Amino acid sequence: MPKSQENKEVAGMEQIGAGTTPLMQRVKEMQAQREKDLTNSPEKKDIPTSATQKSIIKCQICNDSQHTSTVGEDGVSRSRRCECLIREIKMRRLKFAEVPLELKDHKINDFRLDLYLSPQSKDLAAKAKRMAANYVKGFEEFQAMGKGLYLYSAMPGSGKTRLAVSIGNALWDKYGVSVGFMTVIGVLEKIKSTWDKDDKEGMKQSQESLIKNICDADVFIFDDIGTERPTTWVEEMLFHIIDTRKTRLKPTIFTSNCAAENLS
Repeated sequence: MPKSQENKEVAGMEQIGAGTTPLMQRVKEMQAQREKDLTNSPEKKDIPTSATQKSIIKCQICNDSQHTSTVGEDGVSRSRRCECLIREIKMRRLKFAEVPLELKDHKINDFRLDLYLSPQSKDLAAKAKRMAANYVKGFEEFQAMGKGLYLYSAMPGSGKTRLAVSIGNALWDKYGVSVGFMTVIGVLEKIKSTWDKDDKEGMKQSQESLIKNICDADVFIFDDIGTERPTTWVEEMLFHIIDTRKTRLKPTIFTSNCAAENLS
């Protein structure tokens, strides 16, 4: 984002509202044999074992088996999904998420206050940054109540989207929740694209499946709400999605150039 755009004032921010044990043993045996073979391999002599393993194994918890085993109070060993597999599944769940590439890895701490020139805008930006950090810190409590955030600024380019995506990145990283992101207009256009009667091979996602994915996301970011043309269909569709998420206590984060009370 150009510096001139990020200098624009932030007007406000509001909060709204098993039978796998033998398999696991076999996997461990195979891994042990592989390590032994690598250690004894002539090509391996000049390479430290620890360095080689770090380059091979991505998850140090399960050694890339994607499952871990625990022994219960009854003495029975049970297998469960490793956190690395859970995160991978959640990442696949929302392939339609359209997070801007430049914000993909953006963090709340990357939100620069020095780009806001006037004391008032810098103070508001600082408050917004603190609120974002506090929301992430207390997310489990907010999630239990289904509470999200409404990030508002009358000025386009004031950093609302950047901050919203930073919150989403932090929630995914810290809690492993699935996070979706789309502009409101993008959501509506994708829904309309499912009406294509020429899709003879059935390659496009159905309207029902698309809406279900949005409603099922642990957290969903609706960017630029209020910029859409307010037709009856648009209002009914957005109400259905937002109300469904609210009923299911799924936190939703909105960004807008309109104050919440001015949304039609």
